Amino acid sequence: MIFVHELANLVGGLALGHDSVLHPFGVIDLGTPPEGEQVVTLLAGPAFSLVTGVLMQL
Repeated sequence: MIFVHELANLVGGLALGHDSVLHPFGVIDLGTPPEGEQVVTLLAGPAFSLVTGVLMQL
């Protein structure tokens, strides 16, 4: 589940045009994205985990 969470962070960053690298327990941005875009990238993983958890309860 951690990998999928981190994959969501990676996809969020790539969608905004960031160069990122996926590691087993984290995503490394190869640059410094603007603060607003960084917040979106960081919240993509927890949002995906929350949606997955809710869907598993149905």
